[in-house]
Amino acid sequence: MKMVWGSQWLNVIHPDDRRNIETAWRKSLSEKKTFEAKFRIESSTGRTIVCYANSIPQFDANNRFTGYTGIIQDISVQEEIKSSLEKMVLNRTDDLRKRNLELRKAEKALIMKNHELEKINNELSSFAHIASHDLQEPLRKIQTFIDRVVYSDGDKLSSRSKDYIDKIQSASNRMRALIQDILLYSKTTNIESGLELTDLNQLLQEVITEFEVKIEQTGARIENKGLPTLPVIRFQFHQVFLNLISNALKFSKESSTPQIVFQCSIVRNTQLPGMHDSQDFYDITVSDNGIGFHAEHAEKIFEIFNRLHSKSQVEGTGIGLAICKKIIGGHHGRMTAEGKINEGSTFHIYLPCSQATV
Repeated sequence: MKMVWGSQWLNVIHPDDRRNIETAWRKSLSEKKTFEAKFRIESSTGRTIVCYANSIPQFDANNRFTGYTGIIQDISVQEEIKSSLEKMVLNRTDDLRKRNLELRKAEKALIMKNHELEKINNELSSFAHIASHDLQEPLRKIQTFIDRVVYSDGDKLSSRSKDYIDKIQSASNRMRALIQDILLYSKTTNIESGLELTDLNQLLQEVITEFEVKIEQTGARIENKGLPTLPVIRFQFHQVFLNLISNALKFSKESSTPQIVFQCSIVRNTQLPGMHDSQDFYDITVSDNGIGFHAEHAEKIFEIFNRLHSKSQVEGTGIGLAICKKIIGGHHGRMTAEGKINEGSTFHIYLPCSQATV
């Protein structure tokens, strides 16, 4: 399309574009090069139109300018779409920037909270350790002097006084057990450097040997159907097996012989609620035929100092299962329980199969 333009056409160019367009147009004439530009023009109705021009200046034989050959196109719709997209991108970029800023702030706050929690945990651990040691000394004195009273004047005491002495000794023994459990709980951490490859079958047998007298007294039967070899903190798993067997014997039914079964299977992480690691887990189960517990107490029994039975019914401090769960958590595992009244209990210990041998 051939167009003959004088300088008057510049009058319809938007004032903000006019100077640049005039410069480009005059340059194309003087250099006899293509005139290519995007600009806005104002229509007679007052509407702003965005145009694109691509034209070549034409000259006659005498080198006089005669007009342009090319196109001028209304690209208003395309520019509106482009502008909308650019706004969307800018808005999205701004949102992402704000979100990234919020995430950085949240990450910084989380790091600070983790440091605070780590500090608090260390302080609590130190406090429990120191308090437990400090409490043991006066307790030893109480027990020592009570023993001296019984030894020197036991035959002179009234039956009521002897009963009081028995209660003091019983309370002192419970206090000592409680202090030792608190001390053990404060020491229970997930220290990776303490891991050693351990045959859990051998470890279990060592623990069973410690219960020889109790097993003989109750006629209890403990069966091991096979456990894996795992990298664990040996003394901690010794404590886990010790607590579980002790509980099974304490909470056995008077009407039947205690039976405790240890066995192991492999389960997928998808079968374990709350587990997201893409690996298999050993499911070490410890089952007994004891008095059991109500299903609604399946989480409560792992709470520290929690007891489902009074001290007069069953001895203990209420820390044993809390210690077990903390130990298993420190080994990147999970511990759960299920039970039925008068039908027994089953404890599940889930541990990663990685780096383990059967």
